[in-house]
Parts: sequence; C-alpha cells; structure tokens
Amino acid sequence: MKEARELCELLKHDMQWERMTLKQKLISVWYILSFVVLGMSGDSVLFTLVAVANFAASVYCMAKYVPMEDE
Repeated sequence: MKEARELCELLKHDMQWERMTLKQKLISVWYILSFVVLGMSGDSVLFTLVAVANFAASVYCMAKYVPMEDE
C-alpha cells in the first residue's frame, strides 16, 4: 500500500496534476485505462481491434490536448 501511495505522488508530481484542467485530467485517465485494457486484450480478435483503436484515439487526444514539459 505504501508503494501505491508513492506511485500516486510520483505521478501527481510528474504529470503536474494540480495544473491540469478537468478535461486534461479525464483524457489522462482515459489514456491510462486504455493502456490497461490494451494489455488485457488478446483472446478475441474483435476485442483486440477495438482496444487498439481506443488506445490510438486516447494517444491522439493525449498528444493534442495535454501539454507536457520538455526536459
């Protein structure tokens, strides 16, 4: 449980969660969840195609609407 809290704190700091708008937060959560669904897909070809399309859409929205700092 301690590691999960530390991971959440790291993500909040790295993604600058406090500075994001509600729309940006929702897109970020969608991206994370679609990545998880993509990892779970595999048995059904149709489910895999839908998961890949969902992941591609979330990546596009993440790149377009959620600005990231260059390091």
